[in-house]
Amino acid sequence: MIGSASLLLSPTAYEGKADYVFHLAGNASPYFINSDPVGIMKCNLLGTINVLEYARDCQTKKVIFASTREVYGKNEEAELLDEQAMGTLDPLDDRSCYPESKRAAETLLKSYFLQYGVNFNAIRMAHSYGPTMKLENDGRVMADLVGDVVTGRDIVLKSSGEAIRAFLYVTDAVVGMFTVLFHGEPAKAYNLANETEPVSIKELAHMLAVSRTDKNIQVVVSEGDQKGYCAYRRTALDTSALEQLGWSPQISLHEALPRLLTYHRARPH
Repeated sequence: MIGSASLLLSPTAYEGKADYVFHLAGNASPYFINSDPVGIMKCNLLGTINVLEYARDCQTKKVIFASTREVYGKNEEAELLDEQAMGTLDPLDDRSCYPESKRAAETLLKSYFLQYGVNFNAIRMAHSYGPTMKLENDGRVMADLVGDVVTGRDIVLKSSGEAIRAFLYVTDAVVGMFTVLFHGEPAKAYNLANETEPVSIKELAHMLAVSRTDKNIQVVVSEGDQKGYCAYRRTALDTSALEQLGWSPQISLHEALPRLLTYHRARPH
């Protein structure tokens, strides 16, 4: 399993044979989209080539690639995004280093499959979260809100908070990836998300704020800098292809948030 971007920028040094490779490296943080867009593209392009060269050399059975819902781009006509619902992306948009390089990485995977027979599945994941997530200098909704609550700060929203999100707990994400690993069709992409309980950012902020009964945490709306954030209207992902393989999300927000807060409050910050 490869989860470090820096390790991918040189050819893989591991000399043993791996039956399966999980390529999970790739920064989706708005902080790094603003500060290191070149690094994000290098990881998704050069890093993916290095992973695929290794998989080709050792005849790996399958590569699992962590892609993103953002490969669908601007697709505001659709009510639900299945794996064929490709929209448009502006390559000169400030955020495009992330979705464009993920799109190109998927094309690299398919090219290695066609030319060299390297099997793969791309997992188009949305808003995953879990106890070990980084909270500071990340910029994503869950990380920012949990970071405020753990440190006892008021939650300051960077927008009106009306936007809807649907969050996928880490254990559901892992089970989804292994379901695709063992049951997914060769060279196919699968959506992975928990669309069962969409919630507004403001509603999530209030859920987290009231969890600190020892603090009077307020939710403050402040229209902040939106650079590095996706401006497209959110459309839910269609996860029926993955559900047909036997997967379904198991962990609700109400069950997961206490786990998340307990973990981070027990750690020094």
